[in-house]
Amino acid sequence: MKPISIYVQFVCSLSLKSMLLLLFLSAILMWAFNFSHLPISNITMLQIANGHGLFDLMAFYEAPVVSLMLGEYGETGRSNYLLFQFFDFIFIPCYVLGLASLLIRIFQVNEIQNKLTMWICLMPLILGVSDLLENLSLVVVVLEYPRELPVLAGLAGYLTALKHVFTFVVFGAVVIGCLNRAKIWLARK
Repeated sequence: MKPISIYVQFVCSLSLKSMLLLLFLSAILMWAFNFSHLPISNITMLQIANGHGLFDLMAFYEAPVVSLMLGEYGETGRSNYLLFQFFDFIFIPCYVLGLASLLIRIFQVNEIQNKLTMWICLMPLILGVSDLLENLSLVVVVLEYPRELPVLAGLAGYLTALKHVFTFVVFGAVVIGCLNRAKIWLARK
């Protein structure tokens, strides 16, 4: 069986309880990254690094910005960023599987061979793969600092932008699916 088919089959087999647990874990990590005062949060990074937050939340950046920000992070900020990356690697499979399972339920497709099922499952996977590659690139760049890796740092910026594009695509699909479900529900009344 092809890896994509195995992934789609796995997503379709997730129970409602599993989906809710994955989405709950995703929400907790999202809160920790964006709103907490933990060392892994954007708020903490902004305080440590003279107003520079996490790369992952920027829309796009180029290699010189990465070098500048890593200098501004200082040793503590770079350590915090690597800790953030550890938790981000946990976050990725949680949100990929949770969102794919949610989309399957919203669009009410679960036939494994169905092309719509495959594309619905692939949207969060593409988001997750771009996030994973972005993270791997940035971890190498941070570990090699102060040595600059402009190609890898620049690639990370493009991967970050791609991640944000697919974030909008996935959440757009969630909204469209919910509106469609509401329309069907209201038509029954």
